[in-house]
Amino acid sequence: MPVSSAPADYSLYSNLRSKIITITSDTVTVDTVSIFPNSFLVRNLRTDEIIPKDNYELDYASGKLIFKSGNRPDSVLITYRSFPTFLKKTVQHKNPGLIRKGDSLFFQRFYYQPKAEQTASFLDFGGLNYSGNFARGIQFGSNQDLTLNSNLDLRLSGKIANGIEIPESVFEK
Repeated sequence: MPVSSAPADYSLYSNLRSKIITITSDTVTVDTVSIFPNSFLVRNLRTDEIIPKDNYELDYASGKLIFKSGNRPDSVLITYRSFPTFLKKTVQHKNPGLIRKGDSLFFQRFYYQPKAEQTASFLDFGGLNYSGNFARGIQFGSNQDLTLNSNLDLRLSGKIANGIEIPESVFEK
């Protein structure tokens, strides 16, 4: 009784794959993703015989088929199931080179210190340098009075245009 294959719509979601490969060297890349162990079957295309596992090695993680010396057919039919991703690929959330060992007396402590990226300033004044601070304070008195204090210290220096230079300091209390 013949086995019916899945409809075309469902075969897109299946991880069962079949390929006809012409063998030109000892090592053949079967797929770009990793292969499930014990799902790999190699058939000689001319004789339709299953090639024994003693005649080849399979690197499941990289998807490479390596034939042993003297037992290499011209072309093969390979049937296997594949993982959805490549298992040998390195995937990392953080760069391991940026993980530092901390100083601790009782146990080893590690911390992650990413490199600081220089971002553009919120206000870009070109060749004008600025610095300073702004402060506000509230004071509550004993007679139910309220005082609001404000302080501004702003220092500007640099050139606005050709020949116009500003050495300015603004202070307000």
